[in-house]
Amino acid sequence: MNEEEKNFWDLFKAWTLNDINICFKNRANIATVILICCAIDAFGSFYIGRGFMGKENLVRPSGGSGGSKPEEAGSRNAFVAFASNYIPEAKGFVIKLGTKKKNGTEFLYDNFRNGLIHGAIPHGGVGIVRKRDRKIFVGVSQYGYLINIRPFKTALRRAVEQYDRDLRDSKQPERLVRWRDRYRFLQLFNLKHFR
Repeated sequence: MNEEEKNFWDLFKAWTLNDINICFKNRANIATVILICCAIDAFGSFYIGRGFMGKENLVRPSGGSGGSKPEEAGSRNAFVAFASNYIPEAKGFVIKLGTKKKNGTEFLYDNFRNGLIHGAIPHGGVGIVRKRDRKIFVGVSQYGYLINIRPFKTALRRAVEQYDRDLRDSKQPERLVRWRDRYRFLQLFNLKHFR
């Protein structure tokens, strides 16, 4: 990254993570989860290189240039790709919904990211708790699946730190290429005015 890119990236990470901390410290649980989900979506857009006019790069679920079949980019895929690669606690959790099963990243997107952002409440059968437990999903209550925001917030911070290290890894240049696609797209909105 050049100096301008580094300055933007440091500012972007600070905006995102500091606002989450403010909401969390003020016990704004729904706002905290909304911002965490938006952050996963935003970092996912850098991760997959969501660029100009919907012409996103194809990104493999592994994040590299090899491996399984690439998927087209979009908000859902950005979220799921980033969470799958950087929040293993979510990916490894399987949710059973009747006869269907979803991994935790898809469940987060469908029920929290979409539910909270578009409907102002999580979609049915889910809830939010603040427990001193290390599990993001703390199981089932009488209301359905519960998400624990303490480890969810910690997992996001750890994910961003790992992604940042991966961006600087010269053995994975395709990550920086995709990051720059998103960065150039955002420059269209003249981000200097947001400082």
